[in-house]
Amino acid sequence: MVATGEIGAADRLVLESYAKRTADRVWALSPESVLAAVAAGRSTDHLREFLLERAAQPELPAVLLRLLEDVGDRAGRLRDLGRVRLIECADPALAALISHDRRLRALCRAIGERHLAVAVDDEPAFHRALHALGMRYRSFLLERRRMIGSSRSVFCWYWANRGAAATICSQA
Repeated sequence: MVATGEIGAADRLVLESYAKRTADRVWALSPESVLAAVAAGRSTDHLREFLLERAAQPELPAVLLRLLEDVGDRAGRLRDLGRVRLIECADPALAALISHDRRLRALCRAIGERHLAVAVDDEPAFHRALHALGMRYRSFLLERRRMIGSSRSVFCWYWANRGAAATICSQA
């Protein structure tokens, strides 16, 4: 992109957030630079409107429009749904039982055959519903807090690694 006239500081900042400056009044727009701007919270629609308002011709080049459309589509294909706790079940049947239970299915999501994802905010309700079914699991973080808060000199943490229990101990 080439700026034919004087460009203000605010406009320069917008251009530099989407493109790499290659000369005094020249910016190179690439899929990577636009994607980086989108990852930082900017939108391709904002850049399109910004360029249309300042363009010498009534329409933007088709190549530029296609670039913005492609990057916008790719950026919108993934969504961060928040932090989750990954629970490993002893077998696929248990994972299916929990993920299909009327009280628990809204609080967890099956991930593969033996794993469940539970949103961090839903974990207390998930614990209560599991308890009502007569099941329980020990949360790694809750266990860690309990042990760190104790007066023992050795803290041990347990976790499952491919079905085998493992222990890590450290001296306090």
